[in-house]
Amino acid sequence: MDCSVLAREVASVVFEEVSGWRGKYRLAVSKGAVSRPISITLVAVACVSWISKEFLMRRLSFLALGLLLGIAFSALSAHAGPLMPCITATLSANHRILVLNELTYDDPDEDHPRMPKTSTFRVLSRNDEPNEGLRLNGPDTYWANTLWSVVFTNNGRPVIACPYALVTDDGEYLILVGSYFEEPTLSIYRRRDHPGQPFGGPGPDHGVLVRQIPLQDLWSQEQIPMMITDHTPQWFASGTFAFSPDNRTLIHKTRWGKTFQISLATGEIKHQ
Repeated sequence: MDCSVLAREVASVVFEEVSGWRGKYRLAVSKGAVSRPISITLVAVACVSWISKEFLMRRLSFLALGLLLGIAFSALSAHAGPLMPCITATLSANHRILVLNELTYDDPDEDHPRMPKTSTFRVLSRNDEPNEGLRLNGPDTYWANTLWSVVFTNNGRPVIACPYALVTDDGEYLILVGSYFEEPTLSIYRRRDHPGQPFGGPGPDHGVLVRQIPLQDLWSQEQIPMMITDHTPQWFASGTFAFSPDNRTLIHKTRWGKTFQISLATGEIKHQ
């Protein structure tokens, strides 16, 4: 059996498993309670297990097998990298829209490793009080109006907890940016109730999902790494994001210099 084939198969399983762990290890890291799983470790273990089987069939000594396993684990344990931050707020480029990420947990004790139960991305607009008698004249900026929100609940799958977010200057679109361990790569949401238009439905405006974009739509299969470690740069590293002047197109330039134009209204992707 080709060990590289085995590594690819194990890596696909690792993605699913790490998705279940990400809420716990990302939220507990500030307390030093947990450490990040390293997918290459599981891949190496699988490969070493295969090698061990082959060696056993060839009647090599158990001592040689123990040395192989010891070397593999000691080498891998020395390669833990920094964790991604837990993003809890995002400010638009024009400083008029703020996105707050409000989390609830399955354990109220902050000193314990815990999983998020819900995450709510609340889109707020800056408070511009026209009545001088009610306005506080100070150096700070105040936020009072919730325009809309996107809510995720733990319904058997880990919630989207702490991603990077992109928000348009008019507060009409919110894009959640996933990591290698968080599929999809981009999730585009739009405001349901647009100013000047009839309400899109009863109840609070929790937004509308436009499209979820997997990494395969932006990168070729050869560019997608077969194995991910703590030291692997995130897919968005060394790339750029920007909005068009009308806030209706997301422009993404990859680390290889390829530029994509993504329609926020439809999710359609065009490349230059």
